[in-house]
Amino acid sequence: MAVALAPDMRLGLDLIDKQHAHFFELMNRMLVVEANEEDSDLVAEVIGELADYVMEHFRSEESLMEVLGYANLESHQRQHAYFAAMVEDFHRKFLLTDDGLNEELVGFLVDWFADHIKIEDQGYVSLFKENGV
Repeated sequence: MAVALAPDMRLGLDLIDKQHAHFFELMNRMLVVEANEEDSDLVAEVIGELADYVMEHFRSEESLMEVLGYANLESHQRQHAYFAAMVEDFHRKFLLTDDGLNEELVGFLVDWFADHIKIEDQGYVSLFKENGV
């Protein structure tokens, strides 16, 4: 199951599009490491990297929203907090059980992120473009 930033998920904001693409690259790396039956420590490392990156991306995006006065910042932050908690919980459960990746959860993470980009992130595109982001 390879995943990628589809054309309909591109916002036309170079910085944000690159960050979104990197999320999918990390998801793919996690899936490849697991499929190749790599050491579970390596899988856990990649999941941890994904969790860290999600937080980095959300901080970057929210910082821009705050500086530019995005009206829906609080709602967006709540959604980010929910997703970040899901990723962190996924990482913690993997570390505790080492049962391999749960395909249903991986699918949820990919679907949530894709839907968030296509629906929620669209709300700030014009503001970001107007301000040269």
